Amino acid sequence: MKAYGIENFEERLANAREAREKMRAEKFAAAAKAIGDEGARALSELYGLYDERFYLWLAGLWEPEIGGFYYSNSARDTEGYLPDIESTAQAMNGLSNLGIFEGRGGHYSNGGTPEFMRERLIAFASSLIDPEDGYAYHPQWGYNITTSRRGRDLNWTVGLLKNLGATPPCETAYDKLSRLSSSEKKSEEAKAVLPEHLHSTEAFSEYLLQFEDPSSRYYIEKNSYGSGNLLQSQMSQFKAAGEEYLNLLFAMFERHQREDNGSYEAGASYNATNGLMKIMLMYSAAGREFPMAERALLTTVAAATGEERPGWVCCFYNPIITILNLLNNIKKFGSPERAEALRKMIIENAPRLIRVTKEKIKIFAKADGGFSYYPEHTISGSQNAPVALDKCVESDVNASCISSTGVLSNLCSVLGIERIPAFCQEDGDLFFDIIERAEVKPKINPIPEALKVRSKERT
Repeated sequence: MKAYGIENFEERLANAREAREKMRAEKFAAAAKAIGDEGARALSELYGLYDERFYLWLAGLWEPEIGGFYYSNSARDTEGYLPDIESTAQAMNGLSNLGIFEGRGGHYSNGGTPEFMRERLIAFASSLIDPEDGYAYHPQWGYNITTSRRGRDLNWTVGLLKNLGATPPCETAYDKLSRLSSSEKKSEEAKAVLPEHLHSTEAFSEYLLQFEDPSSRYYIEKNSYGSGNLLQSQMSQFKAAGEEYLNLLFAMFERHQREDNGSYEAGASYNATNGLMKIMLMYSAAGREFPMAERALLTTVAAATGEERPGWVCCFYNPIITILNLLNNIKKFGSPERAEALRKMIIENAPRLIRVTKEKIKIFAKADGGFSYYPEHTISGSQNAPVALDKCVESDVNASCISSTGVLSNLCSVLGIERIPAFCQEDGDLFFDIIERAEVKPKINPIPEALKVRSKERT
């Protein structure tokens, strides 16, 4: 039978399933030696959530002329939406970590991306960089984007190009900053690249006050995730601005860290661990010791294995990545022996950790094999930029990568075992054959009114 323009598609899919199950069985058997038979059985049950529907859905989001991935089906099918760099980079990282690049170097950064796809990806990412200020902007969003959106898009663009062995077509904002000496950081050129709150340490101290003000929406003790997300999206800019800015940032965090749980909000809740995750990532990026790391780790483990129902997709993912980062931080700055003792404790509780996580992931599963941002539907905006139609019952790239590779790869690292891919080389061969034959899909929905009035001009 011919499907996706491929002869003998069903036969090839059957062969991929057989090879995939054999590969998984071998990997689970090896994992059992480290985490026990019950832990390995729990892993097998978790991996049962992922089958070929996932990569067939993702292949349908590839736009062959532009060279990027859409956020969701509704974005692909609706006028006014285009592929975006975050979805594209997330898709490439997710496909790599899930095993689609098995037999191709293991990751898209290792030369395994087919040349036709690599060329289109490079062209897309390169087209986004604005030579005036060195940041990345999308034609569908323009310049009127949030600080977090701008910071994230530059990170994703530069990272994708680097992984593909390409260089940006012009100086990026990071390039402009890196060649300015400390004495030149206050020059007009530097000020044109940096946001106003990084023009001086005085301006930065003023900027940080909103995170310490109980009346602010970004008060860290009430909204540690929102504040952490805004700050973490700018981490590369903070580092480029200088060590004195980082000192002010981390001093602010330490003024608000709770002694009872090592976090910034009360209890072993998702609110506490979500913010902890964002802030922990900043400590990791800066290579700094995290205060009260062990206390924060125990709080995060309690949240990960607890019964709180997740209201959005990161709630079950954030504790996993936070546990990993805290273990690594304790190992680096504290005691390697203590870090391994804590890992052993986690391994002893691995069956529960894995099974609780699986049940939480299932809440977000959709019929096409992917996952949505909210239990019932996707989210229409990402960092305040429109990425999908409102309240569509559909999978999206962000949630799907979080729910699959985001959980699986970090969970394996937490447990101290080799990463177990969800897919095998036969799956990858089939995926890339589909991508190579992909055609541009026509838009079937008119542009929403909200997008018609969105300003895209530089302000």
